[in-house]
Amino acid sequence: MGRVIAKMQVTNLRDMFVQEEKVRAEAPRMLNVEALVDTGATGLALQRSVIRALGLNKQETRRLSTVADPASLNRYEPVRVDLMGRHGEFGVIELPETVPNRLGQIPLEEMDFVVDLKGRRLIPNPEHGGEWILELYGAMGMPRKPQRRRTPGIRESCGYELDLPGGGRRAQVKVVLNSSPGTGFTGHRPEPHTV
Repeated sequence: MGRVIAKMQVTNLRDMFVQEEKVRAEAPRMLNVEALVDTGATGLALQRSVIRALGLNKQETRRLSTVADPASLNRYEPVRVDLMGRHGEFGVIELPETVPNRLGQIPLEEMDFVVDLKGRRLIPNPEHGGEWILELYGAMGMPRKPQRRRTPGIRESCGYELDLPGGGRRAQVKVVLNSSPGTGFTGHRPEPHTV
């Protein structure tokens, strides 16, 4: 696939909240950084120097098991990531300076980006026609208009219309429950709907 590098702005989210509440007039700490797009990674990982410059607080140290040896990693409070006109808020994992910043699959999905393998670049998801779409696989928040439907035999579905944070945005979510006769609930297969 080759290396895909994303240029993004990361901002200390706590600083943003403090400024919004007018507790402090100083601008939030932010940096423009490059990150390796790593679809095999899950979250956002930043080098120690970036974490220090942003003034992030450590939340926890976690032990992990690797192929080589047991290790530990430090997790830090969330940052806001701005990338190509889209944004999201993500917790941070600390990386040593010898490893590039990494942008993993969860931030990519939340900001609706995919990797263009031919062009070796990050692009908005072409399946969504250039629109920033949030896919929901289950209900979140409080439902506005529940609508139940029962299909004889095996399925029951419930659709919700949700108001999302940020005002003015809505999502429609449909959750489908599958059950076998006489055995009750056996699992669910969410059907995504978009904002």
